[in-house]
Amino acid sequence: MEKSTENKVLEAFKSILWGSDITLDTKLEDLEMDSLDEVKVLTEIEDALKIFVEDDDFGDYKACSIREICQKIKTKFSI
Repeated sequence: MEKSTENKVLEAFKSILWGSDITLDTKLEDLEMDSLDEVKVLTEIEDALKIFVEDDDFGDYKACSIREICQKIKTKFSI
């Protein structure tokens, strides 16, 4: 069975920030990611979903939860 977008995105965060307790309701600003972590997570998400995210696709995403990021991805890429 195909994993949902939410599961793929959540797994991407957990694979890079493995010491963190991460759920779909976790806000990105609470993860205290540095810029390298952000790039790694984005790359994992792009690979998992087979998409390419432009720098300005989501604007200011830091205040978003992972669930909100998933919704933005679904809307932007029609998945």
